[in-house]
Amino acid sequence: MEEKCKYIKEILKAINRPLPKLKKTFEAEFKLLLKYAKDKKVLDVGCGSGRPADKLVKHCKEIVGIDIDNQMVKKAKKALSKFKNAKIIKMDALSMSFQSNTFDFIYATYNVIGSRDEIQDKKKLIKEMQRVVKKQGIITVIYWKNNKPTTEFLKIYYPYVEGKSKSIYRFTSRASYVGIGVFERPAPSSIEKLFRECGLKKVKTVDVGPVWRATIGTK
Repeated sequence: MEEKCKYIKEILKAINRPLPKLKKTFEAEFKLLLKYAKDKKVLDVGCGSGRPADKLVKHCKEIVGIDIDNQMVKKAKKALSKFKNAKIIKMDALSMSFQSNTFDFIYATYNVIGSRDEIQDKKKLIKEMQRVVKKQGIITVIYWKNNKPTTEFLKIYYPYVEGKSKSIYRFTSRASYVGIGVFERPAPSSIEKLFRECGLKKVKTVDVGPVWRATIGTK
């Protein structure tokens, strides 16, 4: 538990002072999310410490963030405490308590879809997102690219996060073994397939800055 808390602390430091490629990615991410979130009721799945909800909230009708981690929920609540149209809830993304057809736009960013420990059933996550989004609503998941340039970036990024030797990490195009766990880097075709299997339409994948992709679908 102590190791996990330390790891999260270092990740948050790296997010707050992003490397150039990640900074450009965050900028592209915000532009993409704002396109769908403006004046809408929005759900941030796996909201972490409250980024990028803390910027989107100024443009949304309402934004709700959920996370399963107590530490992240506490940080997100603090980050969005001054906004009356924001709410942070501890909740399992695979079994949401929201009624069906609740939100206009739902997103899960920072590779939530690739988190092997928290999200063992990707299809279940997307089905839940599809259930609670309104008809004609939009869903997007944002994840690490599985190409060579992103692999090379990750070789720099994670030692930067923890200040440890590169030799303790292992990166492939499918998965990355870092810190205290493993995260997957899914192929866009596999995520698009899951979207369609869950009944989503107009499915497409777009680049989000140098190192992320977003798969987007309509209910």
